[in-house]
Amino acid sequence: MKAATCIFLCILSVIAASEVTGDVAAPNTMETLEKQLQDLKAQVHQLQAKSLVNHQRDPLVYVERCESGIAVTGYAMYGNGIRTQDLPVLFSRAFRRTPVVTVGLKQLDHGNQNVRVTVAEQSITTTGMIVRVGTFADSVLYGLTVNWMACA
Repeated sequence: MKAATCIFLCILSVIAASEVTGDVAAPNTMETLEKQLQDLKAQVHQLQAKSLVNHQRDPLVYVERCESGIAVTGYAMYGNGIRTQDLPVLFSRAFRRTPVVTVGLKQLDHGNQNVRVTVAEQSITTTGMIVRVGTFADSVLYGLTVNWMACA
């Protein structure tokens, strides 16, 4: 009974398709459907291989891993003029290539003067970097915490 239903549905789909398009198509047999499935699987495999090659060629597209953490100032910054602290960061393990790094201010403890803060990543390598924090003029920074994320 199932085979008869399948044959009926196949013939019905051919009739419906020929009514819409004006074309007369041969009914799909199990053999032709299996062949079409194998062809589609081969196409998917080719596209997956091509995608992998493209990712390997363009390192901006492929990110192997990301790592994040915090860097904290060790002492207050008093005085006048430009003052900076370099906060060394070591990654838990080396990246295969130099990572792209982003930093952001998490916490700031400042004096009563104007708030002036700079945060930047410096000397980025596969194993670590320096987060440089600073202030200028008469601003006083008692403490600073920086979030960072490195991806490659």
